[in-house]
Amino acid sequence: MATTISVEAKQMSTGLLKTTPTLAVGDSFTVNGINYQVTAESVTANEVIVRENLTNFYTGAIVIPTTVTNSATNISYTVTAVGDAAFFGRAITSISIPNTVRTIGESAFFTCNSLATVNIPNSITSIGKSAFYSCNAIQSLTIPKSVQSIGTLAFYGCQSLVNIYTDNPTPVDLTNSANVFFGVPENPCTLHVPTGSKAAYQAANQWQDFLIVDDVLAATETKTKNISIYPNPAKDFIRIDHLKNISQISIYDVNGRLVGKEKAVNNQINVSKYPVGNYILNILADGESYSSKVIKK
Repeated sequence: MATTISVEAKQMSTGLLKTTPTLAVGDSFTVNGINYQVTAESVTANEVIVRENLTNFYTGAIVIPTTVTNSATNISYTVTAVGDAAFFGRAITSISIPNTVRTIGESAFFTCNSLATVNIPNSITSIGKSAFYSCNAIQSLTIPKSVQSIGTLAFYGCQSLVNIYTDNPTPVDLTNSANVFFGVPENPCTLHVPTGSKAAYQAANQWQDFLIVDDVLAATETKTKNISIYPNPAKDFIRIDHLKNISQISIYDVNGRLVGKEKAVNNQINVSKYPVGNYILNILADGESYSSKVIKK
């Protein structure tokens, strides 16, 4: 009786059948000088974290992409974390982290002494132990409301910090995280917190050590109404209709930082002195607070 051999079997036996290479969880690859480690690979999720690169030391300005494609497999991955010791001791000057990243690992930027600019996106939930240990070139830092935990020594020795901003009206509990800000000059470093939350920070472990001002637009302060703000974009003046008894208008940048306060005259304010850019107006009228985005041209 003759045995039938399929074409596929023949191709496999002769090496003619080509298979697409894949990576297993734990495998690493490098794209544009950044090293990634696979943490998930399936039909539903392909994910990687940024890892330390031992053959090509990171320097200068680093931009982490939201997704990265392995050229060998042609598989794309979402970047979800900055791994432990990823940039340990490297001479990087700035780091841009995408909003797909959820965690910053232990010692991720340990002794990055030249790191002056860092963005922590509002997707981050955890900042690991010693994450920014002795990053003494950072002068300004924003900790978004999404952050739920900050590890021991996370910002130890960040001696140049002048301003820390947060839009979370509830302080992150640091009871079990010792010396998070040890070595940060608590005066003159100013902690900027959401309006109405100053007392909470004054009573909170470690946060209470700073000079605290409540001049940040809280993430929860988003009440809107059928109000009319025009022209928008605006160059000189902005008019606000459908609101009565406007007592104050606070102007914030897109990071929630207070940049100015204006008094409305006949429901109109002068914005000519503000630089071109996007802003948030927080309008206090009849005891209620309303917010609206505007563009200064």
